[in-house]
Amino acid sequence: RVLAACAADRPARADAHADADADADGRDAASTAAAEAALRERVDVSAEDGGVWRHDRLGLAIPIPNGWRVRDVNGLTILSDPDSAKAGFTINVNVTTSPRGTVADLEQLVATNRGQLERIGLTIERLEVARRGDVDVVEGEYHGRIGRMQPLRFLLLAYLRGDQQVYVTITATPAQWPEHEAELRELLAAMRVTPE
Repeated sequence: RVLAACAADRPARADAHADADADADGRDAASTAAAEAALRERVDVSAEDGGVWRHDRLGLAIPIPNGWRVRDVNGLTILSDPDSAKAGFTINVNVTTSPRGTVADLEQLVATNRGQLERIGLTIERLEVARRGDVDVVEGEYHGRIGRMQPLRFLLLAYLRGDQQVYVTITATPAQWPEHEAELRELLAAMRVTPE
């Protein structure tokens, strides 16, 4: 819209490039509108509200621990503990979705994820169906090295929402785990999922 408004304020040109410029302005306006729509969707999906990181479309609320902050990293919005970066890795929470596809229920979600985690060589400590209020979810814990990355520990909350699989992971290194384990488990336990 901004580019379209700027184009509307520009005086008309009498040369042969005027039509091409108008087409370019239209494309710019269309891409700006698309970017704005994507931004609205992101804001609707992820917003901070009174110390809670909300994902209303996903029915998810994550309390923001003291000192943590919501930020964008390579196009992904995460919740992170900036103080943990001193150890060479920033402890973080991320929320991702993927199409539900043929996953019919949580037992199938567990089986599918168990297979994927084992294929990439991660050790699964726990991956089971649990209950969060009125919503059935999958809770899990696993660790290991993904490719050439350093070893990591993960806590998982996953559930099905409409046509989406929703994944919330908390990630830390094994070296950070002893100091932060209790806090990270409390954070996972405090996450709320509302029914559809």
